[in-house]
Amino acid sequence: MDELDSAEVLELALRTGLTIYDAAYLWLAMSRDVELVTLDKELARVNQALRELP
Repeated sequence: MDELDSAEVLELALRTGLTIYDAAYLWLAMSRDVELVTLDKELARVNQALRELP
């Protein structure tokens, strides 16, 4: 398994306002191109917004 890229996770957290913990989950899902399943409304909103970018 690949390691988490902590610099990219930190950048994602700073860019989105998410916690490092949430940004790590989002980064992992995005880096593997898999669906993020969460009940956290803010995390789901950010996930959707980032995936809609061209």
